[in-house]
Amino acid sequence: MKKKIAMLSVSAVTPILEALPYGAVCNFGTDCGGSIRRTYSYFDLTPFGYANFAPLITAALSCAVCLLCLVRIWKDAPALRRAVAVLATLAAVTSLLPLALGLAYMTAVSFLVTASILVLLVLALAKPR
Repeated sequence: MKKKIAMLSVSAVTPILEALPYGAVCNFGTDCGGSIRRTYSYFDLTPFGYANFAPLITAALSCAVCLLCLVRIWKDAPALRRAVAVLATLAAVTSLLPLALGLAYMTAVSFLVTASILVLLVLALAKPR
């Protein structure tokens, strides 16, 4: 039961971090050749509109994982544990996709989001007692 509560806690922290307006990054070019960096919430559609699709997909996956962890409190089925592990894996991969655009597209908050998803993945893959 402690592991289920820990999983629910970690999965609840992730959307809270994603709701902060410091996770998703858009770098806009200026006329002088410089760039302007703007940060947004993972749930904001602005980065999605500028072809930074990963934050919104990560947010949707982490919300689905949070719901599955909530369901797991009452019904403990191996299929739910596998579903949490699969969705957490997909969320971890998509949370790291902005690195393909460059390190400038990641912030400390986005690394914290990735870390919390990886902690959740480790908890989901741990052997049940």
